[in-house]
Amino acid sequence: MNISLLTAYSLTVLALIATPGPVVVLVTGAAAREGFASAVRTMIGGNLASLVLLAAAAAMLNGIVALDPRALTLMATIGSLFIIRLALGMLRAEPVTQDASKKRSGVMAGFATALSNPKDILFFAAFFPQFIPVTDSFGFSLGLLTAVWAMIDLGVLTLYILAVRRWLTARYAQRLPTVSAFFLLILALYGLGYNLWQLSLQ
Repeated sequence: MNISLLTAYSLTVLALIATPGPVVVLVTGAAAREGFASAVRTMIGGNLASLVLLAAAAAMLNGIVALDPRALTLMATIGSLFIIRLALGMLRAEPVTQDASKKRSGVMAGFATALSNPKDILFFAAFFPQFIPVTDSFGFSLGLLTAVWAMIDLGVLTLYILAVRRWLTARYAQRLPTVSAFFLLILALYGLGYNLWQLSLQ
């Protein structure tokens, strides 16, 4: 086992997940708005989507699936549009009903947001393959890297949830969903602009 490569992968994943992005913003917003249980469901949905992207990356490495770079950029563009729609929904002025809450958080919202997250798509398509040689066995490497991703993903997001629920004052907790929505919108608009620019170059 290549410990140096595994360490580099772990640090890369930690930096990727800990850096505020669409999933972090969605999870913390759910924690502030609806509580611990809803945030955990959103987190689990995001983690499941990451596993789907990881499986897609593995299929690409095995030659089962071949994706054109333009197709990946297009997927990231569509993902940015989805996140913009989600952020605008979070910014709506009317009180959050139970039905609206289900649309803005929960397993499916977390899954859809993570699956369309341009940052995750590009990571699994462009950077993940270089860490496969961490062991001599493709299958064992894939299992190991998947386990490391899942542990770091769930661990970091759990810390975010606890930070919001236990250490954020009620005054700031009430403002967090709106702040999160604005931040989510800014990230998505940036991602949309960047991906449209990339499409124009390809």
